[in-house]
Amino acid sequence: MRKFLLSALAATLVVFSANATTDDFESWVQTESQISVTRLNANISPAGTRRGVILASPSTQEPNYYYYWVRDGALVMRAILDRAMAGDVLAQNQFKDWVSFTRENQADAVHHWGNLGEPRFNADGSVNTEPWGRPQNDGPAARALTLIRYANWLLSQGDRASVARDLYQAELPARSVIKTDLEYVAHHWQDRCIDLWEEVMGRHFFTEAIMMVSLREGAKLAIEMNDPQAAKYYQQVADQIEDQLAKHWDPSKGYYLSALEFSAGPQHQKPSQLDVSVLLAALFVEQPVGLLSLMDDHMIKSANALETAFASHYPINAGPGDLGTAIGRYTEDIYYNGNPWILTTVAFAEWHYRMAAALQANPRMILSSTQAHYFSTVVSKVAKKTVRVNAAALDADMHDTVVEALKIHGDAYLKRIRSVTGVTGHLAEQFEKSSGIQTSARDLSWSYAAFLRAAEAREELK
Repeated sequence: MRKFLLSALAATLVVFSANATTDDFESWVQTESQISVTRLNANISPAGTRRGVILASPSTQEPNYYYYWVRDGALVMRAILDRAMAGDVLAQNQFKDWVSFTRENQADAVHHWGNLGEPRFNADGSVNTEPWGRPQNDGPAARALTLIRYANWLLSQGDRASVARDLYQAELPARSVIKTDLEYVAHHWQDRCIDLWEEVMGRHFFTEAIMMVSLREGAKLAIEMNDPQAAKYYQQVADQIEDQLAKHWDPSKGYYLSALEFSAGPQHQKPSQLDVSVLLAALFVEQPVGLLSLMDDHMIKSANALETAFASHYPINAGPGDLGTAIGRYTEDIYYNGNPWILTTVAFAEWHYRMAAALQANPRMILSSTQAHYFSTVVSKVAKKTVRVNAAALDADMHDTVVEALKIHGDAYLKRIRSVTGVTGHLAEQFEKSSGIQTSARDLSWSYAAFLRAAEAREELK
C-alpha cells in the first residue's frame, strides 16, 4: 500500500489521481489486458502454421505481416514469460513449442543463409527467401535473452534437467538453442546489420544493447551450466560492446543516436537519429543500473527528447491535455504516412511506471540534476502548477509525490491508447496521426505484448 500523502501538494496529486484513474479506467486496463492475452494467444501457433510460430499479425495484405519475425517473437515471448512464471500452463507450453521451433529455424537459417541473421520465417516454419533486409542481428540476441530468462526461471524451480536438455549445453560446435545464439552474437557483434525497423544498415543502439545484456546474462548461465571458458569469453565481448554502445551518446544533441556508421535509402533518411528504439531497448533488457537503466541520465534525456519532439509533431497531440503524447518511431518516419505507433506510445507508459517502481524500491535515492529536472516537469504537468524537485535525497512527502505523478503521467499514455481503441479492444500497429483511426497491420502481436508489459508494471505499483 502506498503511504498516506501528507503535504498539500501530495494531497493535490491524490485528487488528480482519483480523477484520472477512475473505476472506468481501472476496468478498461483490466479488460484490455484480458483482450491482449486472448488476441496474443490467437497469434501463437494458429491453425495452419508450424507449432511454435508467433505471427507478427494475421494481416495478409496491405501490409502482409503473416510471418514469424525472430526479433518480434522474442519480444512477445518476454510477455508470455511473465504469464508462464505466474503458473499459466498454456504459456509454459507455448514456451516449450517455441524452443522446439527455434532449434529448427536456427539450423534452417544457417543452411540457407550461412548465418543466424535471417529476420523472418514463413508461417509454416520454412525459411523466407524473398528479398529482404538481411542480416538482422538483433534477433538472435533478443531470442537468447528471453530464453536465458526462461532458463533462469526453470533453474529457480529446480528443473535443471530441462535446461540441460533443451536450452544450454556446454559444447562446440553449439547445438543447444541458447549457446547457438550466444556464439553467433559474440562472433558477429561488430558486423553492420539492418535495424529493427528494417530500413537502415549500420551499427544500432538497439541491437548492441540487447547483444551486450544477452552476453552478460549468458555468461552467468554458462557458469551455472559448467561452461566457464565460454562465460569468460562472453563477458569479455560484452565489455567491448559496452564501450561501443557509449559512443552513441551525442552531447551536442543531448540524446543517444540510434545508429552509427549508417546508410539508408533516399526515402528513409533520418538526420536526427532520434529514435524510440533506444527506449525500447532499455525496457527490454531491464537493467537496474548502468547506461541502459531507465533512470540513467542519458536515457532520461533521450526519452525526454522524444516526448518533446513528438508533442508538436502530430495533429492528434493538440487534443485534450489529459491524454499522453502519441509517440511514433522517429519524426522523419514516412512508413504508412508516418503515424504514431501503439507499442511506442505504450512504451512511455511502461517507462514512467518502472521509474516510479525504482523510486518506490529506493526511497532514499539521491537524485541527479537530470532526474530532478525531469521529475519536476512531470510533477508540474500533473499538478498543473510549477513544482521544483531538488537534486537531493527526497523527503517522504516529495518522494511519494513524484511516485504518484509518474504513475499518473504513465496513465495518460494508456488513456491515449484507450482513446483510439474501439469497444472490441483490438490493437493494430499504428493509429492515424490526425483522426486516431487504427491503421497498418491489425492485431499486432508486439502491440499486445507491449500493453501487457505496461499493465504489469502498473500493477506492481499498487
